[in-house]
Amino acid sequence: MSASKITPELEARLLESVPQRRWFRAKSRRVTRVRVADALPLPLALDYRVTLLLLRVEHDGGGDDYVMAVDDDANDVLARPEVLAHLLDLFGGPVLTGAHTTVRFEATPGFAARKAEPGADLTPKPVSTEQTNTSVVYGDSFVLKVLRQLDEGASPDMEMSEMLTLAGYEHAPPLVGTIVCERAGRAASTMGLVHRFTPNEGEAWTFTLDALRAHLRGEEAADRYVALAELLGRRVGQMHAALASRADVPAFAPEPLDEARRAAMVDAAKASLDRAVKAASLHPEYATKLAEAAPSIVRRLERFVELRSDPIATRVHGDLHLGQVLFTGDDFVIIDFEGEPARPLIERKMKRSPFVDVAGMLRSFHYAAMTGIREMPNSEEAARAWHKAVRGAFLKGWEAASLTGADLLTGATVLDFALLEKCLYEVSYEADNRPDWIGIPLEGLLER
Repeated sequence: MSASKITPELEARLLESVPQRRWFRAKSRRVTRVRVADALPLPLALDYRVTLLLLRVEHDGGGDDYVMAVDDDANDVLARPEVLAHLLDLFGGPVLTGAHTTVRFEATPGFAARKAEPGADLTPKPVSTEQTNTSVVYGDSFVLKVLRQLDEGASPDMEMSEMLTLAGYEHAPPLVGTIVCERAGRAASTMGLVHRFTPNEGEAWTFTLDALRAHLRGEEAADRYVALAELLGRRVGQMHAALASRADVPAFAPEPLDEARRAAMVDAAKASLDRAVKAASLHPEYATKLAEAAPSIVRRLERFVELRSDPIATRVHGDLHLGQVLFTGDDFVIIDFEGEPARPLIERKMKRSPFVDVAGMLRSFHYAAMTGIREMPNSEEAARAWHKAVRGAFLKGWEAASLTGADLLTGATVLDFALLEKCLYEVSYEADNRPDWIGIPLEGLLER
């Protein structure tokens, strides 16, 4: 697509199509304009042209920047096998330039070596479940992730991957390539990432549900999964230890989570609790219980401010659950370090307590147990016993491997706050997206 084809008619078509894309994040906003901020031809060996478009999407909440690769008819081509196959050829190649933009496809020696291996499987296959980004698996070699929303600054996934590699952590895929976008007057942005492919049997969420179902049907003892949950806890703890291991790297150096910041976090959690009580009012089976428990929950939240010592804050995964973990058959690999996509970039890079990730995993185990109960109501007692055993095993593994710097009383209080905070987030999410699931986080709020 040439610059002459960037017309008001094209932008009008984009205004109609972009808000419908799966990767468009501001679906609750009214989009008023889509403007092509820049266009960069991609030098792909194809019989048609492909152009990288940088879009400014304006809406009633402000505006965001997005990325598309299109043909001359403005069709998004990042699902076409021939385009995906040739994208790998750009890594390590020349810098691409537009009117206001430069884009670099950077590759490590490990990328080039794998790509050049005789018989290397580089067959592209788009990941169909991806939502806010576009991911492609290249055979048994690489995983490419294109960050469709272009934030100013380096992506958390890139920074975390680099740090974990520097610290020698072996249970996250190595980063071997990046797509970096530089725009005049702005910090360089991460447009894409390439990680080495890790052989696996799928997400730990699917494996967990399958193991639970087999256990509830009496086909499998819980012992194997409980042992694996402890192993997963160790892997998460080792990740936290690695992220906190370099005091000489300012973006990752541990720091105290002081009283002023804890007080602000508690205020935000109290506001979330007020919203949760209102949401629960639509569910009679929980409304009275939550209203009665609210003063006790407030007291539990306030204990986070009253800690006798400051817990540590480090960089964390930020969106850790069983869907962000791959099961290899006998071990685990942690993936996708972007953080919660709804949060601004600066918040996703903020140092937080490692217990945030622990709470995310514990809540994921609870969701799995409740899914089992929904499917097999007569197995509730067994599912709850499984959940208790798995939760304990995960915490045992995590505590053995992590470096929290907290005594037992402080750690228990921080974990309780993190679990309440996560449940409150889940109540809002389920109220907006899956109202029939709201009972799961509400039950989590009522647990002691």
